[in-house]
Amino acid sequence: MAHGQAFTVSSRRPGACRSEDLASFESLVLEGGEVKPIGLQRRIKRAEILAFANDARTLIGVGALKRPDNDYQIDVFKKAGGNLLTSDFPFELGWVYVNPACRRDGVGQRIVDVILSAAADRHVFATARVENGQIHRRLERSGFVREGTAFPSELGAHMLILFVR
Repeated sequence: MAHGQAFTVSSRRPGACRSEDLASFESLVLEGGEVKPIGLQRRIKRAEILAFANDARTLIGVGALKRPDNDYQIDVFKKAGGNLLTSDFPFELGWVYVNPACRRDGVGQRIVDVILSAAADRHVFATARVENGQIHRRLERSGFVREGTAFPSELGAHMLILFVR
């Protein structure tokens, strides 16, 4: 996508997606390198909403309103050391990934906006790498606040921050 070129963002439930759309979604999520590939297809199919950003030719970004596994969710909140109840946060904003060539055009923010619109006023949590100030600002613009303290990621040698909305 050339800088400034038009794009669209649509969302739908996983069950309303064609198998090739789910495969393209999974491929882009894996390109981001931030998730465990084992069980990813199951987790994608379990999501509340999947968001797809497309330019005129191709899929350029994705994101989801995830229904996290209970054990994962409890682990994240425990590691962050916050005082919130995990049961108050049924959804996780995640798998937001935009092709690097398309990152300056507001694609990521539009994906987040579409996903959070689907969440309505239900509580949502998200995690982000400590060093990723861009996503911190995007989350804060979308009504998220930091919760607890940074904690080690299970993938790679970096720290994560919990955000809640």
